[in-house]
Amino acid sequence: MVGGRIASNTLVPLIAASILLLAASVMAFFLYQQEARSDSRIRDMTEMTKSARAVLIALLDAETAERGYVLTGHDDFKEPYRDAKSRVEDNLARLQAFVANDAYSLQKEQIGRLDVLSKEKLEFTDQVVRVAAQDTGRAAALVETRRGKVIMDLARAEIRRFVYDTELLLRRDSQQQAEGRRRMAFLVASMIVLGSVILCVLLLGAYQTIHSKTLNEEQLEQLLKERTENLLQSKEALLAVERQFRVFFDSMPQLGWTAQADGHIDVYNRGWFEYTGTTLEQMAGWGWRSVHDPEILPQVEERWRQSLDNGTPFEMEFPLRRADGIFRWFLTRVTPIKDEEGRVLRWVGVNVDIEDQRNAQLVLKRRQEEMELVAEAIPQLVWTARPDGHADYHNSRWLEYTGRSAADCVGEGWALDVHADDLPDLMRVWKAALDSKTTFENILRLKDASGDYRWFKNRAVPVFDNDGTMTRWVGTCTDIDDQKRSEQLLESRVRERTAELRESQRRFQGIFDNTFQFTGLLLLDGTLIEVNQTALDFGGIRREDVVGQKFWDTRWWTISSETQETLQKAITRAAGGEFVRYTVDVLGATGVSTIDFSLKPYFDDGGRVELVIAEGRDISESEKTRKELRLLTDELSRSNTDLKQFAYIASHDLQEPLRTVSSFCELLAKKNQGKLADDSERYINVIIEGTGRMQQLIKDLLAYSQLEQAGKSIMPVDLNLPLGEAIADLHAIIASSGAQIVCEKLPVVMGDPSQLKIVFQNLIANAIKFRKPEGIAISISAESLGKNCLVKVKDNGIGLKMEYADRIFDIFTKLHARSKYPGTGIGLAICKRIVERHGGSIKVESAPDQGATFIFSLPLAETYMEVECRGQ
Repeated sequence: MVGGRIASNTLVPLIAASILLLAASVMAFFLYQQEARSDSRIRDMTEMTKSARAVLIALLDAETAERGYVLTGHDDFKEPYRDAKSRVEDNLARLQAFVANDAYSLQKEQIGRLDVLSKEKLEFTDQVVRVAAQDTGRAAALVETRRGKVIMDLARAEIRRFVYDTELLLRRDSQQQAEGRRRMAFLVASMIVLGSVILCVLLLGAYQTIHSKTLNEEQLEQLLKERTENLLQSKEALLAVERQFRVFFDSMPQLGWTAQADGHIDVYNRGWFEYTGTTLEQMAGWGWRSVHDPEILPQVEERWRQSLDNGTPFEMEFPLRRADGIFRWFLTRVTPIKDEEGRVLRWVGVNVDIEDQRNAQLVLKRRQEEMELVAEAIPQLVWTARPDGHADYHNSRWLEYTGRSAADCVGEGWALDVHADDLPDLMRVWKAALDSKTTFENILRLKDASGDYRWFKNRAVPVFDNDGTMTRWVGTCTDIDDQKRSEQLLESRVRERTAELRESQRRFQGIFDNTFQFTGLLLLDGTLIEVNQTALDFGGIRREDVVGQKFWDTRWWTISSETQETLQKAITRAAGGEFVRYTVDVLGATGVSTIDFSLKPYFDDGGRVELVIAEGRDISESEKTRKELRLLTDELSRSNTDLKQFAYIASHDLQEPLRTVSSFCELLAKKNQGKLADDSERYINVIIEGTGRMQQLIKDLLAYSQLEQAGKSIMPVDLNLPLGEAIADLHAIIASSGAQIVCEKLPVVMGDPSQLKIVFQNLIANAIKFRKPEGIAISISAESLGKNCLVKVKDNGIGLKMEYADRIFDIFTKLHARSKYPGTGIGLAICKRIVERHGGSIKVESAPDQGATFIFSLPLAETYMEVECRGQ
């Protein structure tokens, strides 16, 4: 009966202990499963960010290969293009497989959009490559539409958002995993310790209870006695376990304590008392508040009461006062121990000293702030990165230069602004530096906010702590664009100069050998050291036969001893610094020839004669040539005289008889008005009209022939002034015809204002003459073209066929009957000659019934060469 009660009383605690151990095992297994799932999720998200960046790099590679194929047309770019496309598709497929899990709903939407953008980008590049295979010009025009750039910018932005959101989720999961691991491990350890103690005690009692059933009443007293002894032993065992726990609890480097369910602290470890210098009586219950900072204590109490009310773990950082009155910061974690129904049985708290860590963090933070202040103060672009190369800071200079936000540049976002041609080499050098943890330097081009690239020197150094552990990278980008471009310009100039020198040397040798003059170089003692091919050919001599000989002993001068002696004396004078020149007969391949010969001393930088240059020119035919030249000059002079005489005759003698005929015909018609037959009056009118046309023709021809003589000097001219004068002179016919003239602001050019007025006057009169019945509209404008200006005079007249576009500028050329469109056909010829005198050209663009546009070019004035002609 007693044994039955003992067994019954033992069964419940035994079951409870077993449940605790079983629960601890289940929780440990759950912890393992959760850890495995978290690790798998973290690996997935890490691979997802790598694949997303790989998609961006592959798209950039595809775009680079496409541009290379468009620019060069070489098939070598097709293979890297196909490889880049394959990498885009493979990494997108990997991303799709990752986000198939419903846990990645946000990433699934982002990858869907990225997939669409990537396909659009590849379709566009495929189209460009196909077009480039047929016509690179059309392909370049297709690229200039910037559709590919827009798609690429959208894809970049989508990848940045995806990587940022995924890394944010990754950091959150890592923190949650670490926190859950700590809490679960503590709870499992507590349950195992508690269950093991209970189980050990109960197993001993259960063993005695089982055997008690076989005892008789006589043994009961003995059994009770033994049971009492066993209980005493169990108590001693429990006390031993408690002592062991106390030893473990007191040996902890942290401050530890336990509290009842209501938060009343009843146990502290030795570390607490040694640190605070207090006793259990002082600390019991809520006495711990006396060692807290009074300013922070209300926050601690509020948080502690929330944990007590909710039964949730407590974690907080706050300072605790040491025995000497100094406060040090601690990280405090308090975990509840609950029963099967979730009720809190006790609380276990641990305070970890984080003063040194916190101070180190504060120092690091101050240093970081100081570094950022320095980074903001210096003119370079400054950045920092984690040991793995993940960029985490860019100064304001970087952000202002690139036009991006700080979030855009995190991680590898900075790579989007690196020139595509420089990125592969940069990544290779950067990876080598990451592996070796050594300083690296690189020259690259970075894109600014406007889309232009500038050259930078990129340099990064690793930063190590006192233990030799690398903590971060600090890098700078120094603008060396001007220096780089100067170097490139200098290198280009050196190459050009070297090529020029080689070409100059080749040219000099060619000129030296092929010049019509005979040239040689002499030492001061008269030794010939170099001679050109012209002299050799003239004398029928080989170079090796004369080089190294005294100049007067060579074949040219052996015509007589007097000639040789004269030359020797002349060389002595030239060696003394005198220029000597005289005419002499020498021997040539075909006999004796007369040459104009000279000896010129060549001085070094110190003013000393270093060499003597001998030159000769065959003047045997020069007299004949001079005579022919004088004849030609006389001929030209007579021609000019005849031209002036013609101009005089045309302006006076030819016009005088015409004026007489015209005047007498008019008098005859007036005197016999109404008396003559109709035919006679018509004949007189024809004579008057013919003499008038002849007078106008002579006048136009005279104007055409005197353009050069009548022209003034070229000077800066505001084109609006001669245009205004031309319109004023044509006011009568403009008003009578109802012509509407629209003039834009014209530039300042180099020209003759009087002749430019004639050009405008002839072109406007021409537009009014060849008008259509419905009205006249004339527009005059100008636009710059380099150092010249194109002036356009456009009308809505009858136009002409382009097959006559060149003929209309020939003198006396008319495309229409004189009865319908009167004129001499000289006006456009005058315009052409004036424009050509200004160094320009004139042309017409027209079609029948579509009007005509006359376009002529003039040189812009120097101060206006860079100013575009803009209309007002």
